[in-house]
Formats: sequence, C-alpha cells, structure tokens
Amino acid sequence: MLSIAICDDDVLICSGLEKILMEYGQKALIYFEIETYFSGEILYEDLKQGSYYDLIFLDIELKQESGIKIGQMIREELKLELIQIVYISAYDSYALDLFHIHTMDFLIKPLNAERVRSVLDRVTNLLNISAAVFTYKSGRGCKKVMIRNILYFKSNRREIHLVKVDGNVDFYGVLDQIINELQEYQFFSCHKSYLVNYNQVKDFYYEKLVMSNGDIIPVSQGKRKEIRDLQMEWEGRFLQ
Repeated sequence: MLSIAICDDDVLICSGLEKILMEYGQKALIYFEIETYFSGEILYEDLKQGSYYDLIFLDIELKQESGIKIGQMIREELKLELIQIVYISAYDSYALDLFHIHTMDFLIKPLNAERVRSVLDRVTNLLNISAAVFTYKSGRGCKKVMIRNILYFKSNRREIHLVKVDGNVDFYGVLDQIINELQEYQFFSCHKSYLVNYNQVKDFYYEKLVMSNGDIIPVSQGKRKEIRDLQMEWEGRFLQ
C-alpha cells in the first residue's frame, strides 16, 4: 500500500491527479490510499496529530499559507524528512526556492500524466529500498537495522560508530566495505571517517552537514564539489 496526500485548492486538479494515481495503481497492482486536502493548514495539523503519508502532492499557490511554507513546516517543525514531497504549480519560477526542502519533483500545471507516472515509479522504488536492512556483526552473532533508520557511520580505525534514529551502536568493521554496500541506497562519503544517509540530512552547508537529529558532520575540502554534484543529481531533477 502507498499512502498519498493531494493538497490543492483546485477541485479539478485534485480529481484529475487522483484519476492518474488510481489508473497507475491498477496497472501496477499497487493499492493507493489517497486523501485530498484543500488547505495546507489542515494537512499540517493532520500530520502534527500523527497522520503519515509516503508521498504528498503539494500545490504552491494555496489560498492561505503557501505550499512552500507548509513544506518548510513539515521538514523543520515536524521533522518529517522521509515523506516525499512533489510540488505542483502553474509557474516554473519557484524551482530554486524548493531546493532546500528536499523536494522529489516539481510538476507544472496542467499536469502531464507521464510525469506523474515517472514520480510514482521513483516512489515505489524508494519504498522497496526502504524495506532493506543493513547487517553488522555483534559478538558471536549478527544484528540487522533498517537502512532508512540509519543517519550515518563514523569510523575510528576498525571501530564503527553507527548512529540511528533510535540510538547508537558500535561494532568492528571497515568503512570502505560499508560504502560499497550502501552506495545504491543514497549513502555518500563526506569525509574519510564518515558515511552519511542522504535522506537523513536536514541542511547542507559548504563545510558541514546538519543531520535530522541535529548532529554536525564535517565535509572535507576534497569532497565539497562531489557532494554538490550529488545534490544536483538526487534533488535537482525538478530544475531540469
């Protein structure tokens, strides 16, 4: 099941988008649970009260708070970093303003069904990834952690410090081997001693990263351009 919210004060946009989603779900044999909102404030309050969506289609030109403001509140106040947000607008001039909100895509009205299907392809792929686990040796046995719950790894020679959303663990390992294992899950090296989950980064700065738990991770000088390129590749698709 994929849980989706559509937030737009235009009834025709909502109904048209819902039709595209339902057709996609029928063909892909995926059940979509779809909730429609005509107000960003109501969406925000529902999320604040514990509602959760895998994907939100969020209009920018809402009547009260703008969609950009609602997105910022979702990320910064509610700390919901894993919800995928796709902005929709009649204008393309907002693209640069959305870059720091970790936007999956930016769709121009009238909505193109093929572009919407492309978004759904990426979201369903991400959900498959989010079910993956990382296995590490602990004592005589092995333990597993959901990859989506990992913030970052920090190495000190052969000792690895693993920071998760629900606590930290230490184990022995080689960071280079972990890098090779997790690259396909959007983990990247920002420093010789760190491996970071891109989806758990709250803010990017030239010389540091701020993680979703507030931890500060240094960015080495030799990695700065590489990280900027990754940022453009993974988040900058809507700028194209």
